Amino acid sequence: MFILKRWVLGGLVLLLAGCEALPSGNLKQTVEGGLGRAAKGGASSCSVEGLDMANSGKWTLEQWKKAHDLCPEGAWAGVNYALHLRQAGNTRESLDLARRFEGKSPEARDLVSSLGGSRVVDPPKIETPSSWNFQRALDDYSDMVFVAIGNKTYGEGIDVKGTRFADQDARAMALFAEKALGIPAHLRILGAEGYTSARIRALLEPEGRLKELADQYNARRLFFYYSGHGIAPPETNGDGQNVARLLGKEAEPGSQRQASVPLKEIVEKVEQLGYRELILVVDACFSGNVATNTRFGIDRPTRQEATDDIRGLGPRAPTRPAARPASLSLIKITATRENQEAREDEQNGHGLMTYHLLRQLEWRQGRVVDVAALKRSLPPAVDNAAFTKSGVGQFPMVLGNDQTTLVRYR
Repeated sequence: MFILKRWVLGGLVLLLAGCEALPSGNLKQTVEGGLGRAAKGGASSCSVEGLDMANSGKWTLEQWKKAHDLCPEGAWAGVNYALHLRQAGNTRESLDLARRFEGKSPEARDLVSSLGGSRVVDPPKIETPSSWNFQRALDDYSDMVFVAIGNKTYGEGIDVKGTRFADQDARAMALFAEKALGIPAHLRILGAEGYTSARIRALLEPEGRLKELADQYNARRLFFYYSGHGIAPPETNGDGQNVARLLGKEAEPGSQRQASVPLKEIVEKVEQLGYRELILVVDACFSGNVATNTRFGIDRPTRQEATDDIRGLGPRAPTRPAARPASLSLIKITATRENQEAREDEQNGHGLMTYHLLRQLEWRQGRVVDVAALKRSLPPAVDNAAFTKSGVGQFPMVLGNDQTTLVRYR
């Protein structure tokens, strides 16, 4: 028995305790069986998708070694084996193996850097919207409205650390909406220059732009993205609960509450406008601090439930009343938990969560990104990157129906 400490990456989670290696007699059968199932499911067995499908986030050091033997040129198998070697204390072997793949894999480059090795390739340049590889997805999104707001600057006295790349975040997400989802121009709203709280609210009014688009084009789906500052002051309704708010660009010290829009208000107004599906993505501090709202079927998990789910232990027995049905299907992706700050990725020129989300949404042949896949991959990827850079974690939250697909490629 061994214990793996804090190392997380992409679809692989190395936040496991008390893992035991399978008996050697079952090793070959387990790995080859998993790769075979992946191949039957239409995924190349040595690809990222194939290996993720085969291991379900649970393979041990010995199993990844076997996968690397079977896929010697596969970067994903090699990187995961290298990570397990590092956790087992074999730093030199881990570094040597990671160096083999750093020209193919950003994860390998990160591992080489964290182990103190020199990079074989130049560090990546700042990402620009044109840097992303988005190709047209299989599904039709012509009935979806897209909104991207990037609040990079604020009133005098509000620190912009943490929002310096908000405009680039919004533009890159808009490029995804255009190139991958194929959302037509008349249904895309880009606010990379920043929105005041009044302008955000104006979108949501019964006579506002979102209602106009819903009625004129029979649009019933909305993708709403925000990058900028978030706050979570206690509510004044007597329960003292802290609820995440998006800060309008007019905010100044002392006026943050008045210059902000609660996330729960956005959700409720979108439903009132007649939309039936909302994908809400927020790259802001304290964005996981959303009031419990069982009406939409995504009551915020407890800390232990979220940890258990990431560890692959599965959902716990229900501890709260079941959610009652709602007319709005809600997918919510937030950059942090309720008590965390959102960080930037200065090297790549984006918010940390946005960068890793875009990486997950980029084109890859046969890639299917649904809520379940994001729950497995996005939180550990961001948390690992934040911990590596600063020694402090950042744990995104992905809430919603596991089967809902965000993008599906050929």
